[in-house]
This record gives sequence, structure tokens and C-alpha cells, in this order.
Amino acid sequence: MTKRVYIVRHGLTAANVEGRSQTDDSPLSDEGFRQAAQVAKRCQGLEADVIIASPLVRATQTAQAIHEATKAPIEINELFREHKRPPEIFNKTINDQILNDFFHEAYDNHIFEKDWHFSSEENTYNVNQRAQQAIEYLEQHEAQNIIIIGHGNFMRHVLIAMAGIPWDSESYHLFFTFLKHTNTGITMCTKKEVEYKYGVKGTGWGMNIWNDHAHL
Repeated sequence: MTKRVYIVRHGLTAANVEGRSQTDDSPLSDEGFRQAAQVAKRCQGLEADVIIASPLVRATQTAQAIHEATKAPIEINELFREHKRPPEIFNKTINDQILNDFFHEAYDNHIFEKDWHFSSEENTYNVNQRAQQAIEYLEQHEAQNIIIIGHGNFMRHVLIAMAGIPWDSESYHLFFTFLKHTNTGITMCTKKEVEYKYGVKGTGWGMNIWNDHAHL
């Protein structure tokens, strides 16, 4: 039986607009609540057995709007929280030197080092491991039609891991920068039996819809 997963990025926040590194309690802006209402109306047309949401405020607020529209139960799950960043960069923008220092060290100098950390954050290896755990959780979940309310960075890690691309390859990081997810954009992936095609064994996952935001 085919499993369908609808990945929805949370609604807009003030930090999104201002380009600030967000904290866990960053709420939706007025525009974000409007977007959440619009995507909720869109989700009324989807089969939804459950809504799995990140515990971060902006995700739970978006999930609540979709729950009210679809009546699907909400499950809060830490596996789907945003990529954990070092606390030193919280609420910082690209104009702050500490943020530039972090990105330079993490992505220019140490991107393929699985034991390197700037401070207490998840590095690329760590977040890829969590993405793998999230995928396994989805595969084993009893629900066949799942809406995930997540985040722009982490859900890209999930999608790339679904494709079976190794975390320490250039392709992984090229795809990460290539994929862009609009606030409340909907991406649909399906899981079928693993098969060989063109001599390659796939993961069974396929992307059917990418970043659909026609509701905005």
C-alpha cells in the first residue's frame, strides 16, 4: 500500500522577514496566521489520518489551523523540530559577525567532519542522522496519509535523505542549497516498494509534488 506524506512548512514569522536566526518560541506573524488559514483550507481536500508537527511554536500554530480545518489529530514529535543551531547565533542576522563566523566554520571549513561542532548545535552529520530516524518513523507509522508541519532546513534534510544521497557528498549539499521551500508550501512524497531502476536500487520514496503554494 502506498504511503502519502504531505510536508508543509510553517507559516511566516517576523524572524523570517527580518532574516534573523530563530528561537524555538518564534511565533507566526499576522501574515503567517493568514497563510496558515489558507493552507488549512487547502488541506481540507487532502486525505489526512494524522498531523505530525514539530514542537516549535510556529509549527504548532500552523498545525492547529490545519487540525481545525481537517479534524485530523495532532501528534507533536521532536524528530521533526528544526535543525538545532548554536545558541550564540539566536536572533542574529547576517550583519552580525558571530553568524558569519558560524557559517564560515561550519560550512566552509568543517562541513564533512562528523565530530566537529561550533558549540552545542547539530552538525550536518547529526541532523542527517535525525532525518534518517524521522523517515524510519514515517515508514513504520500506522497512518497511510500523513501531514507533517515542519521547517525549511530540516525538511530539506529529510527529502535529500529520502533520495538516498549520502550526507558527506557534494551532491547532498548542492541539493540542499537548490531546494527552496515557501512558507506553507506543500510537498508530497510517496513510499512504495523498493525497486531497481536503471540498475540502481532506490529507497522506495518519490517526490510527486514540490512546494505547491498556489493557495497563497
